Parts: sequence; structure tokens; C-alpha cells
Amino acid sequence: MKAARSDVEYTTPTELAREIGVSRAAVYAWLRAAFPPPPDGRWRLDLDAAERVRTRFADTARARTEY
Repeated sequence: MKAARSDVEYTTPTELAREIGVSRAAVYAWLRAAFPPPPDGRWRLDLDAAERVRTRFADTARARTEY
């Protein structure tokens, strides 16, 4: 994870997609449906938001590893 200028831990949708084994497009689509868009257009997910993404895609990621 990277540290934002305010020293708050954050991650990006691309990093999360790679981590959990789903497409970036799927993560971005879910984010757009679940959260208001960031003012600057750059998604920086704090630890809570990142965990919500992991939870949302847990079954998808698990299915890929059990294949």
C-alpha cells in the first residue's frame, strides 16, 4: 500500500484487482456503483473501502483459485 500525503494508508483499484485476481474493469464498475466519484477522478481507497472491495469480490476470487 502507498501512503497519501496525509499519511493515511490507501491503495488503488488496480492494485486491489491484481491482489484479489479480478479484472480492473470489474473493480472500477463496482466502485462507481457503490461510492461517489472522487473529485479529482483518481480512486484512492482507504483501508475500509479496500476491505469492502475484497469482501465484494471474495467469492469471485475464491472461485478462480478453486478452478
